[in-house]
Amino acid sequence: MGPFDRMLLAIYTVTISVAAVLGLLLLTGLIAPDPLVTIITRDVAIAVLGVFLLVSLRLLWTTGQKKPERQAVVDDNALGQVKITLTAIESLITKVVAPIPGIREVKPKVVSDRGIIAIEIKAAVTPDINIPDTSKAIQETVQNSIRDVTGINVEKIKILVESIASTKGRVE
Repeated sequence: MGPFDRMLLAIYTVTISVAAVLGLLLLTGLIAPDPLVTIITRDVAIAVLGVFLLVSLRLLWTTGQKKPERQAVVDDNALGQVKITLTAIESLITKVVAPIPGIREVKPKVVSDRGIIAIEIKAAVTPDINIPDTSKAIQETVQNSIRDVTGINVEKIKILVESIASTKGRVE
């Protein structure tokens, strides 16, 4: 669901909530129906209900959409294509980077554009490392691992150090 649909859903929800509160107040007799009846004409009610119907159909259609799976073509031969999801590549990156000394947390993101693979790795590191050397080690390890496992050459690997944490997390 995109930003437009999220905004539409928020407005729709607030409007329905206000209408429900007004309906409850009318039905319980806490407010008189006379002022509302003079404001809301038949044409206005039809227009408002039509808009609600269109918004409802749009939101229903949006939630029914399947998000396309992000994937890259690894091999294309006479027997067919071999594809790997970008999520699988991200999982591989997490597994090969986590054991590097000084790495506390890794959040990889893989982008594929017309056969070109680019990677952005957000990491939390410990203060006892040399960040440029460790970053270079991460880049080399990731590039070699992806090439060895998938056969894909990575064009660009960006490292973003998000935090310098005091200690490496414990594994129990």
